[in-house]
Amino acid sequence: MADMAATVVQTNHQAISIKGETDMLNVKKQQDSEPSHKDPVCGMEISRTTAIEECAYQGKTYYFCAGCCRVAFEAEPEKYIQQHRQRGVKPG
Repeated sequence: MADMAATVVQTNHQAISIKGETDMLNVKKQQDSEPSHKDPVCGMEISRTTAIEECAYQGKTYYFCAGCCRVAFEAEPEKYIQQHRQRGVKPG
């Protein structure tokens, strides 16, 4: 009886693991279908859905991986815009 219970627990754990992997694949597919943006402060590649922060500056939206990057950008935006290849995203 204990062996049967262990098998059921193991089987359920595998089903949960498979579902988790499938969920992660779906998230990855969604991220791949969105355009990526580079955080102007640290250079990290992010999408609109993975961005933690965003900031509008001179009519363009910039996306950030963390609040500290947004704060640094807001303090000296011109410093980071010159390094930022994409120069923001026009609101759409």
